[in-house]
Amino acid sequence: MLLTSERSLLTLVVPARDLRSLAERHTDALRELLESAQANESLIALEILEMREHRIAKTRSKVVLGSMNDMAINVRIHLESHPESSLLDIEKNLAIMPCGPIGMDGPGEVAARLLVERYSNVG
Repeated sequence: MLLTSERSLLTLVVPARDLRSLAERHTDALRELLESAQANESLIALEILEMREHRIAKTRSKVVLGSMNDMAINVRIHLESHPESSLLDIEKNLAIMPCGPIGMDGPGEVAARLLVERYSNVG
């Protein structure tokens, strides 16, 4: 299952099984991806705390849907080339993929900027 942030297009890949634990697996996957990108640990902790209430839904945005379709194609191509890849490997690849809707920046770069902006006034 692809979970994509509407604002940054940062995309996580999580198994679709056991939907009751999806929110927790989503949070765990985000933490792992942000830590692998060496994001500030305090900012990660703040963001994870804010994510206690999840809003996971089908997108209504054609822009996000188009980006998710591109991400899905990229996942398939990546797995064909690198079948030994972990979900984190795939997510890192998606995080650097240039995306038109966000000015050809990578979703990881945009997510990092948004994280800093969101918590710039905190402590």
